[in-house]
Amino acid sequence: MIHDTAHTHDVYSPQRRKRKRRLTVETALWLIVLALALSLRLFQLDRAPLSIPEAREATLAWRAASGQGLPQHDDYSPLLFTLNTATFTLRGGATDSLARWWPALAGALLALTPALLREHIGRVGALVTGLYLAISPACLVASRQVDGAIFAALGGMICLGGLYRTVSATHASDNRWLYLSALGLALAVTGSSLLYGIMLPLGIAVGGGMYLLVERAGDEQDKDLADAFHPRNLYPQIRSHWLRFAIVASVLALAFSTMLGVNPGGLGATGGLLADWLAGFQARESTMPPLTLLLIYEPVALLFGLGGIGVVLWRQHRFGIVLGMWVVFSSFLLALAPGRAPLAMLGIVLPLSLLVGITCEQLIQTFLRESHWVNEGIHAPVVVILWIHCGLMLARYTVSGTLSDLALVLLTVALQIMLAAMFAITMDVGAAVRALLMGTGFVALGVTFAAGWGVAHVRPADPREPLLHAPTDLGMHALVETLRERSWRETGLPNTLPIAYQANLDSPLAWYLRALDSGFSQARLIDDSRERADTPGERPSTDRLFSTIVTAERDPSALAEILNLPYDTLGDTDDSTTPIVGQDFVLHRRWDPKIVDWTWAWPPPDRLYPQFRDLVKWWMFRETDTPPPVEETLVLWVLEDAVWLR
Repeated sequence: MIHDTAHTHDVYSPQRRKRKRRLTVETALWLIVLALALSLRLFQLDRAPLSIPEAREATLAWRAASGQGLPQHDDYSPLLFTLNTATFTLRGGATDSLARWWPALAGALLALTPALLREHIGRVGALVTGLYLAISPACLVASRQVDGAIFAALGGMICLGGLYRTVSATHASDNRWLYLSALGLALAVTGSSLLYGIMLPLGIAVGGGMYLLVERAGDEQDKDLADAFHPRNLYPQIRSHWLRFAIVASVLALAFSTMLGVNPGGLGATGGLLADWLAGFQARESTMPPLTLLLIYEPVALLFGLGGIGVVLWRQHRFGIVLGMWVVFSSFLLALAPGRAPLAMLGIVLPLSLLVGITCEQLIQTFLRESHWVNEGIHAPVVVILWIHCGLMLARYTVSGTLSDLALVLLTVALQIMLAAMFAITMDVGAAVRALLMGTGFVALGVTFAAGWGVAHVRPADPREPLLHAPTDLGMHALVETLRERSWRETGLPNTLPIAYQANLDSPLAWYLRALDSGFSQARLIDDSRERADTPGERPSTDRLFSTIVTAERDPSALAEILNLPYDTLGDTDDSTTPIVGQDFVLHRRWDPKIVDWTWAWPPPDRLYPQFRDLVKWWMFRETDTPPPVEETLVLWVLEDAVWLR
């Protein structure tokens, strides 16, 4: 049984301090969780090019670090801007990995936050939750993007854990958890608009949980926590600490948002996060429903998290009921927001991960108390083998498309149910259920890890991953590499080739061609304010010769107009024109999930079974018969004779 009460040991006793200094098994396991989280997030951090929102956030910080001015608008993450600006300034340069380093670190720390709640979800449950947050695809993707969403998730978990630690503290003078909670709130407030999608449902759930604790506490395990939350005990704590909490949180939020006063506009950006969150309720292009995303990426959360709601209701686990309400309110908010980003599902993943920990804690305790090793030792491996066989048959079905393979899948599922019933009848119902859950959970954990590895490392720029929002194609990396090779041949250095390009100032192309660190020092943005001299030979000293041009324009005559040259200046091989060749590079691809949409109908139409095969193929491998269509390309133009650009 899990106790929702704090330890009554004196945290200040010498014996307890001595025990804390030792490296325990639990501490070693937490270090392993941290190492796993860091390795998954930092490995090939620059594998995918920056998307448009990422390039925008990174470019704002680079401009501030290089002395080009502070942001003049409020549509960015103040905390991420502060951290990246400081990093770029100290490093003296900017790269994709540096821009993503802080979110990756925040994602790794997120995996440690369940330790703050181990008194309420159990020590084993906290470790399971930390392990799950380390490999969760949603957390992994959020940690590998230049986005403040992961800071909102980290801050929300720290704030929740700190508050529960504060009200459960043995000594009223122990304010360290209160300060930690204030730090978490400051991180969330300045990190991302996702703050409101996390904290609003959490606040409602905690309020409902306080009511349940005070009015309906009947179990022995809840009495201490109910007394701590009772108004007669809680109000003096709030009265004595709320001002200190508010001051610390406000000072930290002010420092994070304004970069210690250097960027006063960060306050406006912090306030703008609320408007950004409210904009998600507008009718725009919607993403997949949260339940569908959970089924695709988070089967462990779907199985043990949603199933855990039933467990906590049955066990009357008060903190678990709070988490269940958090899930319900978050799901309701997401259902009302058709314009939400895919990473908004973090508002559901966080409470579900804690419910996964509670469920696993209960399962392990029951296993140790009531298990028959022979029963589970035989049944659980059989469950794993059957699920693996089912997956292999599904994979073969995506290749062959024959109904016999699909029939074998259904037969395997039926055999799984029959074996569970047989073990329940002949041996023990509880043992059969535990073996089925353990075997299925092991396979679901592998599927979750594979989904996270695939979206983060194998297909980080594939639009067929619904967890990615408008990713930049790997063609951007190919373009940059081509420019470097040409620079080596023309100038003898990798980044000194004179390049003229046309792009928005905060686009991915402008980020990669910036004149700093790994960028191109001789790159020049083509603007509309230049003027062409009457005589080509009479050029001011500020003009330069360019033979390499990058633009989205595919027509040479239109390119001549962009360069402010006569329309017939550029051509193929005519002696009267300047020879020019071009190479396309894909910048963005677009994929519509409706391509693999499948709806049951009777009688089945001719395309019913092929559509189902396409759906299974996409679900397992994120592959389709046709590649995603190209939405935007860039053209690298190379002129035989350089042209003057002012």
